[in-house]
Amino acid sequence: MAAKNKLAPENYDFPDPASDDDDTLFGCDAFTLLHKAAEYERWEERARSCGRDDLAILYEIKAEEWFGWYKGMEQG
Repeated sequence: MAAKNKLAPENYDFPDPASDDDDTLFGCDAFTLLHKAAEYERWEERARSCGRDDLAILYEIKAEEWFGWYKGMEQG
């Protein structure tokens, strides 16, 4: 069975998922909201590849929040 290659956590300077960039929500357009959701999804993937599932879960939550705001805007 092949061993999974995991990146060392120190390869990334992971941003704090609790840093409230929600302040930037005011005035955001749908494109920006979707971009932020995708950005957190990428951080989630990086965290998982480094074995940081604890951090990946936090990024997943943030991605869902941003996507939820996008969906809300899309629905009007």
